Amino acid sequence: MKILGITYYSIDEVAEILGLTRRTMMNYISNGSIVGKKIGRVWQFTEEDIKDYLDKKGNKRIKRA
Repeated sequence: MKILGITYYSIDEVAEILGLTRRTMMNYISNGSIVGKKIGRVWQFTEEDIKDYLDKKGNKRIKRA
């Protein structure tokens, strides 16, 4: 979906991209691991939201090692 030139991805699309389940995505939204926007009753995510999540995830792995 595009709004004002910005592409938004659904929770199912992001789950597939990241190799997660829909339930895990909902948990990550609840605990703040990934940030999205609720448009109407549907969660939507920008490419920037996905990149931010991956950056946070990568930084956590580096800290543990």
